[in-house]
Amino acid sequence: MSDSRSTWVARKAVGDDHESRIIRELELRLWTVAPYGQGVLPEPIRRALGTTESQMRWDPDLVACQGSTVVLVDGKCSMRGEGAHTYTVSRKALRAHVRMWAERDLPIYYVFANMGVATPAEVLQFCRLSSLGEAGGYVSFPAGMPRPFDDVFGSPPDERWGQWPQVA
Repeated sequence: MSDSRSTWVARKAVGDDHESRIIRELELRLWTVAPYGQGVLPEPIRRALGTTESQMRWDPDLVACQGSTVVLVDGKCSMRGEGAHTYTVSRKALRAHVRMWAERDLPIYYVFANMGVATPAEVLQFCRLSSLGEAGGYVSFPAGMPRPFDDVFGSPPDERWGQWPQVA
């Protein structure tokens, strides 16, 4: 296996684990979650999309709902793991997600390795507020800036007290 292929396989494994964690955390909070985007497509189609500039290649990983609230969720993790001090997001993905939110009228949330949550617009704001800014094809910002997962998706129900999650 070539170095670039083995690196991609390692990144994919980290991403798949992160996506599984997001699904578990959302389901724990009584969200219904389904795969979405390129992950549901056969490998030849994913590879072909990767060679295009189509906005479809940036479709988020998951779609989730709770009651009548529907959201798109894109897991963003780093090979550096939860302890990373900064996060980076592709500028192309960010631009596509800003347009996608407007066109589809559904919020898009990034969930980072530390389970912090931010929208594409918030990521743009974080980059304006931090000294990290932009480099190459990516924007970077401090990992502590996104909101806590529970603030966006609610807390897990506490069966002892009959409390149910509150959606922000």
